Amino acid sequence: MQNAIYISNQKLQLVSVDMQGKTNIKKIICQSLPITIGSIVNGKIICPEEILQVLQNAKTKYPHMLKNPILVIDSSLIITKKSYIPVLNKRQITSAIANDFTYNANTMQELVYDAAVYKENSLNTLLSCGLEKSLLESYTNIFKRADIVLKKIDIALNAIIKYVEDFDFFPENAFIFNIIDGNNMLSLLFENGVYNFSTRYRLLNSPESPEFITELDQQLTSLIQFNIAKKSPEPIKASYYSGLNIKQLQALSEKNAPRGLKIATPNLLNDPELTSFIFPIASGMTINVKNDINLLKAEKKYGNDTATSPKKRTKQILEGILVALTIMFLGYFMFLETSSFMMHSKIDKLNTYINEPEHQQEYSEVVTNENQLSYINAEISAINQTIAETNSAKWFNSALMQDFYEAAKGEISFDNFAFTEKNQTFVIDAIATSEQAAANYVTRLKKLAFVESIDYQGYTKDDSLSQYYFHLECLLKAGENDV
Repeated sequence: MQNAIYISNQKLQLVSVDMQGKTNIKKIICQSLPITIGSIVNGKIICPEEILQVLQNAKTKYPHMLKNPILVIDSSLIITKKSYIPVLNKRQITSAIANDFTYNANTMQELVYDAAVYKENSLNTLLSCGLEKSLLESYTNIFKRADIVLKKIDIALNAIIKYVEDFDFFPENAFIFNIIDGNNMLSLLFENGVYNFSTRYRLLNSPESPEFITELDQQLTSLIQFNIAKKSPEPIKASYYSGLNIKQLQALSEKNAPRGLKIATPNLLNDPELTSFIFPIASGMTINVKNDINLLKAEKKYGNDTATSPKKRTKQILEGILVALTIMFLGYFMFLETSSFMMHSKIDKLNTYINEPEHQQEYSEVVTNENQLSYINAEISAINQTIAETNSAKWFNSALMQDFYEAAKGEISFDNFAFTEKNQTFVIDAIATSEQAAANYVTRLKKLAFVESIDYQGYTKDDSLSQYYFHLECLLKAGENDV
């Protein structure tokens, strides 16, 4: 049995997978424990004591499922990149990606990085990843405190890619695989069984509402349009979902019946409810992979590298440069081998295609969506930072934060938080779908026992997005420090 674990912003997921050989599944056991909302945001641990307690409870209830587990993590803060390189050993690959991720050193803290190799042909397909050392340490430290020995640390994107490419569960030449985790959705596009690209989307509507299905359908349509815009030879024939129930799958399937698009759950997991465990299941099924991502090992190596001598570090840098040059010249050689006639013909066809008005519009929409995604990810990162600062207060805890979340009742999305312990003021920047929704949220906050008063100056409307932006300053009651 191989154990795997994943911690979402809602629950701790435990999985035990019994494999017979590399592709035959004998048994899958899944268990979960709830987590207080706000304890983890975007894969970043905000309340370590809460997570520690949940882990200790899991050890008591399911000790056999926490023996040398694989930890799989997910966050938009993890940088990933797909590239093609010649056949190299692990050390050469590490040197190459270290040189690549150097460019992020000015905007991020110290990085830990690793890579997985998927295809072994004349060129390898490489998925490299990098994340801040502090983010990774927040997980390794909490598992050390819980006395749980990890076998490996993987990222969710890598686990899903391996799951799809190693198992013949998806018959279509081109399809989308969507993983819904709370109000976040990770969507991956595969062509001929090979990972092409991925995108993240924040779901704004409640899963119980009809708008939720409409929102999923709109996102699916955008991905299909993107696939058409990039002139893919393989049209998308199916869209698979993890994290939807039977009723939701049926509703989405009915919406897409006119265009003949298959809506389904992964064939391996016939129970749609079980697909919410897809991250740890995928990681547990694909343990014995050569040249795979293991951030646990990378973190240890990273720590050792900080103490290396200048001579050794210079050697590593030069090795990385040589590998990069090898990749560059290999690509140039392959370019020269291509027929000049074929290249010019292709360019002419692409120019014709790009200059067509309808394709210009499609491209503009794709660029707009990508810009919006970048903005959202930047906002999420900022919110994570402010929540971390808020959590440092002596008495302002996750329970109070949860009250602010619950008062929103799914009608409000949050842009920024800030807490000043000196004057006991909690500042909220938020977005509402209507003027009434903003007013209702203020009314509900005033009813909270620990709220003295609220300064609300109205809203600013964004007509293009039909959104209402507003700012609140909540004065908390003195003497409520022990809440």
